[in-house]
Amino acid sequence: DSLLEIAYHKAGIIKDGVPLLTTATQSDVLALFKETCQKHHSSFFHIAVEKQEHYPYTIRWKGKSYVLKQPSYQVSNFTLALHVVDKLIDINEELVQETIDQFYWPCRFEKVGNLYLDGAHNRDGIEALLKTIKEQKLQDVGIVFSALSDKDIDDMLAMLKEYDVVVASFDDDRSDHHHMDYKEAIELMKEKHQTVIVTGSLHFVSTVQKYVKSAL
Repeated sequence: DSLLEIAYHKAGIIKDGVPLLTTATQSDVLALFKETCQKHHSSFFHIAVEKQEHYPYTIRWKGKSYVLKQPSYQVSNFTLALHVVDKLIDINEELVQETIDQFYWPCRFEKVGNLYLDGAHNRDGIEALLKTIKEQKLQDVGIVFSALSDKDIDDMLAMLKEYDVVVASFDDDRSDHHHMDYKEAIELMKEKHQTVIVTGSLHFVSTVQKYVKSAL
């Protein structure tokens, strides 16, 4: 029910003598991780993440700069990944940018054809999506949204209120079938808008991904 309780369970992965690296910023979470590391005689490394204001993002590491054309939350993930891998192997720095460019995470602001697919299935996910839209300066955005009935649908829709949103249904018992079918909703939004984003439940977005890729 709280971030600290989640962190307590995450800390269960900390093993004796195995270093922990984290980009967490919350003071109580960091204190918990440090205390757990001390009990296991494990080294603790807090990795600072450079604040980013403009897209594409820049990751500075060992005196070099790398360009990241991913959603903003990936800045923290890539920064952490670089530090972890650097502790495990000798990194060929010439391959870092190539690796970043080849990175692919299905249904996480994934571009398929003329659509962006993003499984923003909670408030934090919607907040990250909105930030990505603004920082990438996407124009004329229409959104196709669907989430399962156990999610805070009204809250998420309220966060998206500045955009034209169609709530859609898809083939799942937990989906509200009183809404327009997602295939019709996508075609409608493609006619109305330059940029169409499909978001909500990861199950919904993965369903759309399969449908769109089969039509390419």
